Amino acid sequence: GTNSFIWTVSNGTCPPSKDTVIVIVDQFPTTANAGANQNICSGTALLSGNTPTVGTSNWSIITSPGNVTSPSNATSTATVLPIGQSIFVYTISNGTCPASKDTMTITRDQFPSTSNAGTDQITCTTSLNMSATVPTLGAGSWTLVSGSGTVTSTNSATSSVTGLGSGQNIFVWSVVNGVCPASTDTVIITVPT
Repeated sequence: GTNSFIWTVSNGTCPPSKDTVIVIVDQFPTTANAGANQNICSGTALLSGNTPTVGTSNWSIITSPGNVTSPSNATSTATVLPIGQSIFVYTISNGTCPASKDTMTITRDQFPSTSNAGTDQITCTTSLNMSATVPTLGAGSWTLVSGSGTVTSTNSATSSVTGLGSGQNIFVWSVVNGVCPASTDTVIITVPT
């Protein structure tokens, strides 16, 4: 707070000469906490810094383009985030004391390639090779939805399938990338009864 001091110079019976100095002692700011790193799929994220009890807060971006909607708000929104990493610094300042800073990273993943499981097939055998499209972005995997059959290489777009049962055997080819929603497509393999 504020501390006032008076410096007095006296000499004999003469009136003293006085001057006042004010020394203001600032409190150290609240320790900054920018929150946990985030993985997102859209171009918008919520920044969640701690609310200072001493000092004022401010968000800034130190890499990549982007926009902080309300930089002085501990829980501002960040928009226009590019694919990849964006690094943010959360700073709490108070007077002449050293500022407290914390850094957090937001990683934006790209949507995966559109899944294409291939055309439906009719076969008289209990095994064949799948014909899905290999994703250019993300990783694919096969899942049996109904019927029967064993996929030899779950992550291969052209994996062989054995043990197909009579009737319809339904498989889903899912393509995922990071935290983005999976892209899925279904293929039906029919073994005539």
